[in-house]
Amino acid sequence: MPLQVEDFQEEIDRATRNYEKFVICIDKIPEDFLRSLQSLLKKAIPPMKIAGLASGTD
Repeated sequence: MPLQVEDFQEEIDRATRNYEKFVICIDKIPEDFLRSLQSLLKKAIPPMKIAGLASGTD
């Protein structure tokens, strides 16, 4: 099964909670932060697969 952003949901949830708790002076609201984080993960997964760092690859 190919690796997907959803495979990192626990880490995304943890990062979002920390963002909401500790980041107070930034232009992004938590929902924007979540979308940005998911977008970055989508971009990071292919290089991780190439480097052999991603488990769950085909």
